[in-house]
Amino acid sequence: MNTPSVELRDVTKHFATAIAVNRVNLTIARGEFFSFLGPSGCGKTTTLRMIGGLETPDSGDILINGERVNEIPPYERNVSTVFQRLALFPHLTITENLAFGLKIQHQAYDVIQEKVAATLELVHLPGLQDRYPDQLSGGQQQRVALARSLVLEPEVLLLDEPLSALDRKLRKEMQVELRRIQREVSITFIYVTHDQKEAISMSDRIAIMKEGKIVQVGSPREIFERPRTAFVADFMGASNLFSGQLIERNGKRYLKTQSGLVIQVPNSDESPHSQDQQLLALRPEAIGIFRKDQNPPTENSFAGRVLDRAYLGEMLEFEVLLNGTERVRIHSHSRSPADEILVDEEVLIGWDANSASLLREE
Repeated sequence: MNTPSVELRDVTKHFATAIAVNRVNLTIARGEFFSFLGPSGCGKTTTLRMIGGLETPDSGDILINGERVNEIPPYERNVSTVFQRLALFPHLTITENLAFGLKIQHQAYDVIQEKVAATLELVHLPGLQDRYPDQLSGGQQQRVALARSLVLEPEVLLLDEPLSALDRKLRKEMQVELRRIQREVSITFIYVTHDQKEAISMSDRIAIMKEGKIVQVGSPREIFERPRTAFVADFMGASNLFSGQLIERNGKRYLKTQSGLVIQVPNSDESPHSQDQQLLALRPEAIGIFRKDQNPPTENSFAGRVLDRAYLGEMLEFEVLLNGTERVRIHSHSRSPADEILVDEEVLIGWDANSASLLREE
């Protein structure tokens, strides 16, 4: 990891009797695109606001570039924030909106004009400098809000669900633009979202929060493919959870469920080795579904019956019953042989052992 840009050390925040953030420890590298991800009320926005100086921690330390900033006001932290509500000045042109903060810093007129022009170029808005916010589209207004923060050249840019008001197509476009801009300016971006796909598509690393605590930190691939707890697995869409006891056969480990399924599990050193009750998480897209006359080329292969199928555009979703009790959700490409499989059909399903994750206790 590069030189730390932001560090949180045992940071805690209470509101009345509720603990919003509970002893959070975290290091964010300089130039990293880091996201806080979690459901509403998990503490992610409060954490962001404490980094920005808009909230004060009750205990613990916040460091930016190695300097403790707990008592330093927001305007002296070299941090800038893009909020969900853009709060552009409606009576000012785009140039005037961007120049506002630089004027407060008493920067020279020529420097301000040069920085404004360069930043508008960065966010792909040249030629719109004399317009007013209500003369721009939603996506253009979002770029102006981003540019207004970037023009100040902050050490850290905080983004509090800035794309939530945009429609799906525009939101996707802005995700690509945010990632491009972050790579060009090499500023530390700290992003808050409850949207899993948004975090996965943009972030270098992600922190999953639950009830004021960070429950897992990792790369998008680690979070998506190797959840550590049932909460993370469920939140990231691994909707198949098998409960059972770990057993060993011929040097390999298996999970034996109450319904009698014996499922080979990963042999990773990070996986739990206890023979107590364990949970296995399996993503729907990791499972293959086949007609009875086919043979799944996987370690784990089970017979079942299709309870339901749904067409979801590029994807088919199946619900399959195993052993009369275990319900498994499966996602297959809609233009695959699985498209011929019908409700009530007897099928085989299968998956590679290493595509599942044994979960740790919460």
